[in-house]
Parts: sequence; C-alpha cells; structure tokens
Amino acid sequence: RRLGTAVSHKMSKSNRKVVTSSVALIPPHAEGNDLWPQIQNIRKIHDKSYVRWMPHINLLYPFVPNNDFPAAVEKIKDAIKGVDPFNISYSEMGHFQHGAKSFTMWLKPDPVEPVVALQKRLVDAFPFCSDLNERSEHGFVPHLSVGQWQNEKEMQRKKEEFMAHWATLNYQVDGVYLISRIGEEPFEIRYIVKFDGSVIPVNVVEEKRSSTKVFVGNITFNTTEEELRAAFVARGLNVKSVAISKDALGKPRGFGFVEFVSEDAAATACGLRDLEVKGRTLRIDKATQ
Repeated sequence: RRLGTAVSHKMSKSNRKVVTSSVALIPPHAEGNDLWPQIQNIRKIHDKSYVRWMPHINLLYPFVPNNDFPAAVEKIKDAIKGVDPFNISYSEMGHFQHGAKSFTMWLKPDPVEPVVALQKRLVDAFPFCSDLNERSEHGFVPHLSVGQWQNEKEMQRKKEEFMAHWATLNYQVDGVYLISRIGEEPFEIRYIVKFDGSVIPVNVVEEKRSSTKVFVGNITFNTTEEELRAAFVARGLNVKSVAISKDALGKPRGFGFVEFVSEDAAATACGLRDLEVKGRTLRIDKATQ
C-alpha cells in the first residue's frame, strides 16, 4: 500500500460461502500461450458445465460471496506468501464414479504435491471452505474436469481415444484466481493473486442488477449480434444494444448481453421462456451493471 493511503477491507463475519464463487487454478489462455483449445475440444461436447465454467482446478469451492473478494484477497496474499512458482503438466486422465451411471473424466496435474500443498495453505486461511477436502476418503484430489458419462465402458473407450491423440500440456503456476458468476452468467476472473504478493484486478464487479440490461445464455457460436437483436425485436421489444461475449482470441463464448430502452422491456424479456435462435432456447436473466 502507498504511504498516506488508508484502505480497509472487512469480510463478512458469517463465514458464508456460495456456489457462485471459487479460488482456482486456470491454464493460460492468451495469444501465443493458449492451452485451452485441446481441453475445450473435449469439454464442448462432453462437459455439461462448458459454458458456465472455464477450464479450471478448484482449490476452494464453495467460496465467500463476490462482494467479500477484496477482503479475501488480503487473506490469500498472506496465505500464499513464500510459495515458489511451480510447473505442472497434464498428460494423464482419471475419473470419478458418483453412482452406478455417473462418471466424470478429468485431467490430472503432475506433480500433484505442490497443488495439494497450495490448497492446504488456502484451507488454513479459510477453514470453513474445506468442502473439497471432505468429498472423498482421499481428501482433496486436484482435477480439471472434461466431461461426464453415464456408461463406464463408453467413458473408458473415450478416455483411450483422447489419450491416443493427447499432446501433453505444460505451464507454470505463479498464483491463484478468484472467480465468480452473477446469477446465471458464466464464471469470470475477478482477481489474480500472485505468489510474489502482487494482485491483478481483472473484471471486478459488485452484485447489483441492471434494470434495463439482460444476460442471454445458450447462444449458438454462429449467431450474430444482429440475429440476436432481431429475435427480441420480433417479440415487440425495443432493443438499445447487443453484445455477444468473446474470449481473448475473439471467439464467441455462447452468451451475451442485450440492453433495452426501458425497464419494462427488460422485465418482459426476462419472462420469455420460449425464445429460440437457430434451434436453441435462450436463457435470459437480469444482468450485472
């Protein structure tokens, strides 16, 4: 902190945790260093959470509410102070069995030990967020989920198929990501907390709702903004602006935002449950300001 500047972030004393936020590790996703395509090629077909979640390893989930992130960042800085950056690779796949007809396939980080050690530091700082340590007799199992199957033989067949063409992914871990979603919107990175103590705010928001803007999900990747606008106009709604969200490489992410000229129009849009574009029923909800 700069001298002469007083900053105070207080976190809720209720130890409240929510399924709309997490502390996670996320593979690089930038021009010239993008590890997502190989992972996403599997997830977009087999992972029901493809749109809602980016590729990730959860370290703390559920986590504190989005509005408590500024205070949480300070605790995380202290918790991970002194951790050295470490390299991990994804060259092997495992799976969880949740029931007779429920299987999740995942990528295993290698080595796993520094990830487990990092997660322990975070749990020590947020002991009420130890859910991931209590889900199995093995404790915390770091994993990056890529899909779900109902048939074990089919899941094993697909695993062999994926591994036959899999190119090992390697990257350096030098910090953790605080991510959250607002309502039905996909998760977004809010802060990156580095092992060296630096903090990078990325897309910081407060959980307030816009009265004229709506979130629109389940959009096909080849839908244009004009086609999305036309769908609402055809229902008699006056649209002010349309924006389909894209990733760092300019590829559509399957959701967007539509702003209307009035609160009434936005409220009407949120009530639409049968609005389709290119064969998909849109998911519509109030958006964050």
